[in-house]
Amino acid sequence: MLCLDDGEIFEAARARHATGFLEVDGDLWRAVVKATEDGDAIYLQTLHRAQPRDLASARRRLKGIGG
Repeated sequence: MLCLDDGEIFEAARARHATGFLEVDGDLWRAVVKATEDGDAIYLQTLHRAQPRDLASARRRLKGIGG
């Protein structure tokens, strides 16, 4: 997840999914990625602008990955 290297990544409630937040040029973005069943590849499912409250909510509700 090269594009999320400088952001925050969280486990999602669904298996093989992760949610990441990153800031680009002052805008906050939320990306949801899904891994293949064998884990060999990941796919971008959604990419949306996010609000700081979305990141704060993810920090409260979801388990951080790495870092």
